[in-house]
Amino acid sequence: MTLASATDPVSSLAAASVSVADLIEAAGGAGSVSQEIALRTGRELGVSAVHKWKQNGIPDRYWSVVMTLARCSTDELFAANEAARARS
Repeated sequence: MTLASATDPVSSLAAASVSVADLIEAAGGAGSVSQEIALRTGRELGVSAVHKWKQNGIPDRYWSVVMTLARCSTDELFAANEAARARS
């Protein structure tokens, strides 16, 4: 698993158990994700929209931002999204 380093609190997460909520937390929380998306893409995105990702999955257009912030792989993000969408 590539999510974080050995000194990072999320490093003990197993790849199969990574959720969208875990990725948002590893990225610094919904507020940080929202701010970083605005900085990097010029799109204003509310914190509540980021919270909705936990049920709906992370939109593809924001994957690069989330992967950079959470230090996760495409496979981890894809699996987390599939799990979130299966539950909704």
